[in-house]
Amino acid sequence: LSKGAVYDGLFHVSDWLPTLLSGAFDAAAVSVTDSAAQLEGRDHWDLVVSATAATDAAGGDSEEDPSTTAVEVSYEVRQEILVGLDLGQRGAADPSGVRAALRVGDWKLVFQEADENSGELGNFLFNLRDDPQETTDLSSAQPSQFEALFSTLVQTYLPAAIKDGVSEPDNSCYDTWDKQGGFVTPWH
Repeated sequence: LSKGAVYDGLFHVSDWLPTLLSGAFDAAAVSVTDSAAQLEGRDHWDLVVSATAATDAAGGDSEEDPSTTAVEVSYEVRQEILVGLDLGQRGAADPSGVRAALRVGDWKLVFQEADENSGELGNFLFNLRDDPQETTDLSSAQPSQFEALFSTLVQTYLPAAIKDGVSEPDNSCYDTWDKQGGFVTPWH
C-alpha cells in the first residue's frame, strides 16, 4: 500500500504468504490461485494494487501530510477471523470450558472470558470501530448482533474444533531435537 492508504478490512497473519506469492509471480506463468487454494490464508494482492493506484491518484506519494491524502479502500477479502478458540482443560469431551473470540467486520465476540471488574466468566460484544479499546460491552444493547456472532462461533468453529479434538502431546519431537544436536527437523 502507498503512504496514506487506509484499509479497514481484516488481514490475518496467515494472509501474508498467499498475498506475497500472488504479487511475486505472474499469475499467467504460475497458477498462484491453485496453490493459494491449499493455503490457510487469503490473497489480498488486488487490494495492494488497487489501494496503491487509488492513493497515487489522490496524491498519496506527495510530501503532504498523509492524513490529508488518505484513501479509503472498500475492497475486502476477509470478513471474519477466529481470534482464538481454547477448548480448555476438559478438551473435546466437555466443551463447557470453551473460551473463544471471533471478529466479524467491526464486531468482536468474546466468549467465556473473565470480567475485569467481577472476575466472573461472561460473554462480551464490542464494536471495534467505535470502541477499539474494548471498554463497552454491547451484548445487552445489541442482542441480535451478539446472537449472530454467537451462532457463527457455535455452528461453524466449535464443531470443527471438537471434531478435530485435542490430541495428547507428542514428545517424540524432543528425541529428534536431541539426536539432531538441537536443530528443529521433522520428527514424523
